[in-house]
Amino acid sequence: DITQIKESENALRVSSKRVGELAAIVESSDDVVLSKDLNGIITSWNKAAVRVFGYSAEETIGSSILKIIPENLHSDEKVIIERLRAGLRVEHFETKRLTKDGQLLDVSLTVSPVRDENGQVAGASKILRDISARKRLEGSLLQTEKIAATGRMAATIAHEINNPLEAVVNLL
Repeated sequence: DITQIKESENALRVSSKRVGELAAIVESSDDVVLSKDLNGIITSWNKAAVRVFGYSAEETIGSSILKIIPENLHSDEKVIIERLRAGLRVEHFETKRLTKDGQLLDVSLTVSPVRDENGQVAGASKILRDISARKRLEGSLLQTEKIAATGRMAATIAHEINNPLEAVVNLL
């Protein structure tokens, strides 16, 4: 009776297909998707990460995640790792990251614990989105609002000065 062998082969084929689909999703994502172990060593690096940071997968896999974190923010990584060890996620954390050419990027990241077959946290998956353009737009909007407020204040002051002056001119 080979029924059990056929069922195992079918389950293996389905599982293999699912793994292939998940890998294709990660590779085709516009967001950076990477994984790391609990020591902060990068274990995977998708095409979006290559595009955003400028490092190839060969340059990053096996090296520390601190490679893309500005030195003044290294302490944030320790906090993230401690949250992961506790089995907690870090969601929509806005911070800065460093590209290969030294450019600082504003990013939003979500870090989730990755568990092994025993349910123990073995590493982390990180999804990162470059929000630099949005931050620049917000800055421009804030600057425009400040200029508009200054204009409104100048108009109010001019009106307040003009009223008494008009009275004086009428008396003269």
